[in-house]
Amino acid sequence: MGRGTIYSHTAVRRSSLPEFEDRVPYTYAIVELHEGIRIPTNIIDCPVDQVRIGMPVELAWIEESKDIIPIFRPATP
Repeated sequence: MGRGTIYSHTAVRRSSLPEFEDRVPYTYAIVELHEGIRIPTNIIDCPVDQVRIGMPVELAWIEESKDIIPIFRPATP
């Protein structure tokens, strides 16, 4: 659980949401989990120009205000 591959992605270079303005550029992606479920997420710890379809990723967590949010980063071997 918590591992998958990037199914689709885009680099967000301008955000219309004020809370995301300080994060651009960032990667918005659809990750296909090994269990077969596809989920929308952000990719961290990887420059936007190095993200690719099929890239193995693993689950990570970030704290946003009072919430804990699931995101993904490139998988470690």
